[in-house]
Amino acid sequence: MAAEYTLKVKEGDRVPEGTLWHSGNPEDDDACALPQKFSISERVKGKKVVIFSVPASFSPTCSEKHVPGFVEKANDLKSKGIDEVICLSADTVWSQDAWGKKLKVGTKVLMASDPYGEFSDKLGLKFETHEGQFRLPMGPRTRRYILLLDDGIIKYIAVDAAGLEATSAEAVLARL
Repeated sequence: MAAEYTLKVKEGDRVPEGTLWHSGNPEDDDACALPQKFSISERVKGKKVVIFSVPASFSPTCSEKHVPGFVEKANDLKSKGIDEVICLSADTVWSQDAWGKKLKVGTKVLMASDPYGEFSDKLGLKFETHEGQFRLPMGPRTRRYILLLDDGIIKYIAVDAAGLEATSAEAVLARL
């Protein structure tokens, strides 16, 4: 993944407005529903929310550790006051939905799509796959990052170029 980036936000800032998409049927294995969009600012209003981003659905680190870590720690996060956990990538709604079903996230993690990485770009955390290690024609991607939001205010933001040191469920729990 391209290592260079410049954050456009910092802790204490209000999260930028953006629109994400989700399928709306996380537990129906037979089909994907019509995509539903939501406003990030409306979704996080009055809540404590974790948004974590992955470069690609079905990728090894994300499938083996990142998402399963949040599923495993969902109850711990809830007991610490987290109202919702959202996983986003620039992949399609249907890819995120199928991946969430494969990983059995159920309602513990909302699998969301950030089309074209537009929301992530507002954070300074979108990159093109022709940069850095991938060098594959996959279009825009989101970096591996995490936001801890309290009523829309960024309380914690971190990026991992490799690994999960700063963006894991454990890292968030340590901040709560």
